[in-house]
Amino acid sequence: MDWCPDTELNVLLTGWSVAELHCLFPEIKPVKPKNEHVKRIIHYHQHDSIVERLQKHDPWVVLTSAEYLAVYRLLFFGDPHQDLSTFVLRDLGISRFEEYALPAKRRLFTDRRTLDAYLDLMRVTEIVHELGPRPDRSAISLLTRLWRKFPHRFVERRRSRTLNRLARGFERAGELDAALSGYARSSLAPARERKLRILMKLGDTRGVNELAEEMVRRPWTTLEGEFARRATNTTVSQPSIPQTDVCLFGSKPDSIERYALAQLTEDFGMGWHLENQLPMGLFGLAFWDWIYAPVDGAFLNAFQSGPTDLFWPDFFGVRQSHCEDPLESTDSLPERLLRTHRDKNGISNRLINWSGLTQDRLERIVEVIDAPALGQVLSIVRAGLEEARAGFPDLTVLYEPGRYEFVEVKGPGDRVQSNQQLWMRRLLERDIPTRVMRFSLV
Repeated sequence: MDWCPDTELNVLLTGWSVAELHCLFPEIKPVKPKNEHVKRIIHYHQHDSIVERLQKHDPWVVLTSAEYLAVYRLLFFGDPHQDLSTFVLRDLGISRFEEYALPAKRRLFTDRRTLDAYLDLMRVTEIVHELGPRPDRSAISLLTRLWRKFPHRFVERRRSRTLNRLARGFERAGELDAALSGYARSSLAPARERKLRILMKLGDTRGVNELAEEMVRRPWTTLEGEFARRATNTTVSQPSIPQTDVCLFGSKPDSIERYALAQLTEDFGMGWHLENQLPMGLFGLAFWDWIYAPVDGAFLNAFQSGPTDLFWPDFFGVRQSHCEDPLESTDSLPERLLRTHRDKNGISNRLINWSGLTQDRLERIVEVIDAPALGQVLSIVRAGLEEARAGFPDLTVLYEPGRYEFVEVKGPGDRVQSNQQLWMRRLLERDIPTRVMRFSLV
């Protein structure tokens, strides 16, 4: 670090608040915006005079090797851009985190070679971002730096994400051969879907069929398998989604969801506008032990609300030997949910919104929705954790034990999105009452 090094005045002065600047330079009348105030100070005072006043008020330090800080952040947080205020939030009691062991053998990087590979990938990623959405042909040489699959899970995910972005840029730019090469080397969705789209565009029927069959047989994600089936017209029979049409007289209400909920529970029952807070929150409670299982590279510091691989495709595979499946026997599922909520309430968890899924609401949910049905909802989440983060019906409506429904609300002009259709069909396949409530203006 350097102590009070020479720095541009504009940079220095913007580090102080307007009130502080007025205290330091009372002879300069404050004006808005702040940068105009700074310009006036620089105009009316000599450089040395300004620096002297600032040094007396608050000396400043500058990192001489700022790039090391990014490496330290990466080693500590697993993210070179993590905000260091996390320490303060913990120390002030604003955030609470689960306790878990952090042995050296489970660190993200256990050797310098892996760290250097990741740092090189970060540099390539920065270049790819700088190239913009349509890189020119000169960027094709970057493919060689992303060519080989890396055995380290964390590094491989970074490589494939960067590869997908670069290949998507080539696709937009019309460099289809380069795009196909990039997607073929990626191990992360949506690489195969994008590749299939290009083959369809090129009219390569054989290539389309072979790739689609592989995607249907071993899909990386649920949505990928659905796309492959549609692309080859091999969609399986799916339940139709029930729809209730309701007329709105006058103007559209401020919240169409609150309006719908009031109508649904006008005579009896209760409900909440929870959307995906419900399935994700239930999953976080049921699979708490899975989320915090001792997996290499999953937890790097004491400030994590979930493991680094929470939404990765192999999340469950690497934990099967550590944890018992809470869905093997759903009889004890309600008690498990309630107990975890009671014991862990308030601890930061990426899947749970404690203010939305309160203890009182959870008690009413497990009282009305039977354990097998709860298990079915959780089985959908487990089949595609990342995809399950969006698309669940807006309203959770409870009437009486064994009688409930999940309702997607659509106002005038709104349409059901593909991820919402997927969620509702999955629910209906399991005989879980679900429907769309569509409002139209009269």
